[in-house]
Amino acid sequence: IQMEVLAELLSMLGREQEGRSWLDERCILIERIKQRFYSATDLCFFDRNRRTGAFVQVRTPASFLPLLLPEFSTLAQEMIRQHLLNPAAFFGDVPFPCVAYNDPRHKPEAWWRGPTWPPIVWFMLEVLERHGFMQDAYQARKKFLHVIQRDALFHELFNASTGEGLGALQQGWTAAVFLHLLRRQKAFSASC
Repeated sequence: IQMEVLAELLSMLGREQEGRSWLDERCILIERIKQRFYSATDLCFFDRNRRTGAFVQVRTPASFLPLLLPEFSTLAQEMIRQHLLNPAAFFGDVPFPCVAYNDPRHKPEAWWRGPTWPPIVWFMLEVLERHGFMQDAYQARKKFLHVIQRDALFHELFNASTGEGLGALQQGWTAAVFLHLLRRQKAFSASC
């Protein structure tokens, strides 16, 4: 996404050739991401162990970030349905934990092992909306807005099982995500 924006900015500056080279690099990178990190067997993107090359089969929101790119839209529908919208994995009462609920390594309040982080929720909602899952995005926003409103202290992150606020209080990104989600929720309701 950054390469695409950079190419557009370079074009605006009259540096079209340099912009095209960034777009060419972007195409190469997209193909590498698919070849290196996508598991067709698991219908998921995974990190790889640098020493062994094996997939690190931990489902996290990072598994879905490539779906922000239109080039992966053919993979998106089934991936989203099977994993991201699965209540046992990511679509629970506190949506989009940083490690899937059904992963044995999930710990709902251990940093980067299970809590829900507001910026991650925002990215996952973007994935849903870009692929037409508008009603599901509405439901996830509703759930997460409830978590933030119940907390009322704008915590940095939230226990993925209980919704209890964790980390720093009055976190700027939580407030920003809250305002964005509230605005999107109102816009969605008005369009129905």
